[in-house]
Amino acid sequence: MYVQGKIKQILGERGLTQAKLAELANVPQPFISRFDNKVNQNYNIDNLISLARSLDLSIEDLFDIEERPDKRMRMINKKIKETIQ
Repeated sequence: MYVQGKIKQILGERGLTQAKLAELANVPQPFISRFDNKVNQNYNIDNLISLARSLDLSIEDLFDIEERPDKRMRMINKKIKETIQ
């Protein structure tokens, strides 16, 4: 499970709809619906940060980082941490 599956899981656990999450995070609803696509995409980091904050999670909580310990994910994780500091 990567970010796509994680968002879907969180929505289910919290009983949220995509529309409600988009409203809470102040992001476009199509941004949320992209997570159902199952295709790895480039996501806007600012929107991911808004998403995490609206769910009271860290940005890392949106990702299953342990499942992708490759170099690319380490770079992404580093960029995310730099962005939110």
